[in-house]
Amino acid sequence: MFNVDGMRVGAVFDDIRRTLDSALTCDTRFIIGGNMRLRTIDNGYELDLPGIGKENIEIVDENDTVEIKWTDKRGDTERKDNIVLSTPSHSETTADYKNGVLTIKFAGTNPKGKKVKIT
Repeated sequence: MFNVDGMRVGAVFDDIRRTLDSALTCDTRFIIGGNMRLRTIDNGYELDLPGIGKENIEIVDENDTVEIKWTDKRGDTERKDNIVLSTPSHSETTADYKNGVLTIKFAGTNPKGKKVKIT
């Protein structure tokens, strides 16, 4: 290895490699706001919606996207929000909501514009 301005050049490339390795091997997570986080999973997504009642969540399957709408009712305040996610070619969209985590999975071909029942 050689030095440039007192820095070992190999160390720079090691840092770049570690950064790229980390970026390519981490799971995909997005922070939507507050405690709401979105994760990609095999054939679907998981969305943390803590404190949201299942009856306040609606999922609509549309043209290669799924729109998730929810209403956060706490005390005297009510906040409506939504997120639109891209979907693969699929036949059936299933959704499950347990302990504040909404899991959406895709398989086969689904009629578009169909509301998805949450179990």
